[in-house]
Amino acid sequence: MRANVRVVAAAAVLSSAVMQIENASVADGPFLWGSNQNSESSLPPNLGLVRQVSLSERFSLALGNDGRVIAWGINDYGQCNVPASVVGVQQVSAGAAFGVALLNDQRVICWGANNFGQCNVPAGLTDAVQVAAGNAQVAARRSNGTVVCWGNNNQGQCNVPAGLNGVTQVDSGANHIVVQKSDGTAVCWGDNAFGQRTVPAGLTGVVQVAGGGSHTVALKSDGTVRCWGNNGFGQSAVPAGLTTATAVSAGGYPSPSLFALVYYTNMKAALDALDQVKGDLSGGQARYRDALSKLELRMPTGTVRLDANRQAIGTTFVTEVVKDSRGELTTRVLRKVDNVDQMLGMKKEEFQMGSRDVPACP
Repeated sequence: MRANVRVVAAAAVLSSAVMQIENASVADGPFLWGSNQNSESSLPPNLGLVRQVSLSERFSLALGNDGRVIAWGINDYGQCNVPASVVGVQQVSAGAAFGVALLNDQRVICWGANNFGQCNVPAGLTDAVQVAAGNAQVAARRSNGTVVCWGNNNQGQCNVPAGLNGVTQVDSGANHIVVQKSDGTAVCWGDNAFGQRTVPAGLTGVVQVAGGGSHTVALKSDGTVRCWGNNGFGQSAVPAGLTTATAVSAGGYPSPSLFALVYYTNMKAALDALDQVKGDLSGGQARYRDALSKLELRMPTGTVRLDANRQAIGTTFVTEVVKDSRGELTTRVLRKVDNVDQMLGMKKEEFQMGSRDVPACP
C-alpha cells in the first residue's frame, strides 16, 4: 500500500486525472490516467521528483522539486515549449492551450495560445501569490488579498467584482472564477449557464474551492463538500456520508455532439423498452409501444419522456457558435430549457398532430 498521497486533481477543461505522492519519482508517482490521445497522460521519462502537477484538455504541466517546469502532450500552440525565463517557479497552472507559471519573485509568465490575450500578463503585476488558468483566462491572487484577471471575457470571467478583497484562494473553471475568502465564504463570477457561479445561500466555513467545466466545488472546515452547477453526470451530487474530505478538485464537462446524443437517447429508449417487454413485439408491437409511451430516461442532460404522439419531451440547450481558446469553432451553451416538447408552447387544440402509428409489416 502506498502512503503519503498528497494531491488528487482533475483537468478542469476535460479529460485526465492525476494522483501525486509526497517526494515521488517516476517509479512511485505521480500517476496519471484518462484521455491519452496526445500523450497528455504519458509521463516523460525525465520527470524526476515533482511537487505539483496541473492538467489541461490535451497537455500537462509538472513543477519539479528543482524548480524546473516540464510540459508534455499536444504542442499545437507552443504550450509545451516552456520559455527559458521560466526558472525559480513556485506554482504552475495549465489552461486550455497555454501555460502559466508563478515565479518565486511573484511575477507571472504565460506561454502558448494567446488569441484572447491570455498570455498578456498585466503590466506591474509583481505581487502574485497564486495563479489559476481556465479555458482562455487567468486569475491571479495578489498578496493584498485582491484578484486580477486577464484573457477571454466573453462570459464576464475577467470582471472581478468591485470591492472584492480578503481572498485566500482562487480557482478558474472553464469560463468562470471562484474564490475563497478569509471569512469562510465563497464568491463566483463569469459563466452561469448551469448555475455554476450561483453560490448556495448561507454557505460558510469554506476552506477550499475548485472550479470545474461547468460546476463548482467547496470544501468546508467540517470535512463536508458542497457542489453546485451542472449535474448532468452527477458531478454536483455529493456522495452521502462524505464528511472527512481534506481536499477537492473539479473536472470538466465533456460535451458530446448533438447527433451522438440523439442516437444514444434513441437507442437507449429502444433497448430499455424491449427489455421491459422481454422482446415481445407481437400484436403490432402493442406492449412495446405502451412501454415506450411510459418510459422515462435518466440522461446526462436530464430526464427524457414521450408525449401522447410518442415525441420526446426533454431538455434543450440553446447554443451559439464561438471560437475556443485555440481559435477553433465550437459551441457555447447560452441557456438550458427543460421540458421542451414538439408543440413549442402552442396549445394542444391549435397543434395539428398527425398519426405516429407504425403500419403493419406484411
